Formats: sequence, C-alpha cells, structure tokens
Amino acid sequence: MSTGAKVGIGCGAIVGALVLMSGCAAILSAGSGNGTGGERQTRATTPSGASSASTKAKPAPTKEINETPPVTLTAEKAAFKPTSLHDGSDYTSVQVTVVNNSDDTVSVNPLYFEVTDSDGVKHSAEIFGADDNLQAVKLYKGEKATGTVTFKGKITPAKVYFRKSGFGTTYSAPVK
Repeated sequence: MSTGAKVGIGCGAIVGALVLMSGCAAILSAGSGNGTGGERQTRATTPSGASSASTKAKPAPTKEINETPPVTLTAEKAAFKPTSLHDGSDYTSVQVTVVNNSDDTVSVNPLYFEVTDSDGVKHSAEIFGADDNLQAVKLYKGEKATGTVTFKGKITPAKVYFRKSGFGTTYSAPVK
C-alpha cells in the first residue's frame, strides 16, 4: 500500500471519528430542551377569566422513613492514657463506638478516623497514641467495636468522622 493511501485512510478515520462525536453531542444536547440540564419547563395557561389558583396542584404528602443507617457511630471525650512509647507530646483521645447495622462486613481501623476541633480544624488519627486504642477489626452484622482514637495536640474535639472500610462512605458523630 502506498504512503498516500495510508495517509488518506488515516485522515478518513479522523474525520469519521469527529463526525461520530459531533453527532453524539447533538443527540445529547437535543435531549436537554432549553439547556437547563435536561429539565423541561412548561408554562400552564388558564382560560381568560379563570383563576390560576384553581389550577395549582397540591404537593403530595411526604412519607417519613425511619431507616437505621448501615453504620452507627458515637463518640465522647476520653482521658489520654499513654503507652510506653509515649514521646511526651500532647495528645487528645476520643472514645468511639462503631456498630455495623448492615449485611456487609465493615473494616474498622483507628486510621479511618478524623476529628474536627472546636476551631474547625481537621486532625488525622495517630496510630501509636493511647494504651486503650481502638483495634483494627472486621465487624459483621450486629457487631460493634469500642476504643479510643488519639489525635496529636491538645485540642477540643467537636465532631468525629469514620470512613467505612477506609475508603467508603463517611459517617460522623458529635463528640459528647
């Protein structure tokens, strides 16, 4: 095959790809109607002399759903109990309880926690903090784990955060 034929086929492929992409874009933008993110707006008209109040629909009543969240988290201030590896620095401990209410296994590890202090500053947990540190465990449905999570510095913890299995949904609880 000659060089000219190769160039022609390559250019044809590029033009074909551009036509295909612009066609897809046209189809997607046509579905959005007035360009407001896919929401179509219609204007209700009333016959002359009719009251517009009579044409308003009443909102459907909302149903309250009381479902138990997949993970329940509670937290309260705790005294820092240093280990033999304590370096003399200031630390703050929070006692947490994690309950697995779901059918999924939940991995719990002290490193999956963060705390926001009373000034709004977020702190990551320290692994070698306290003697009664929360242990890394897997929780099955109905199981719970309790222990302290320790943060470097003398802070006033306001809210604790737990990332389910280290990278999943984040749950939070106020520190009591």
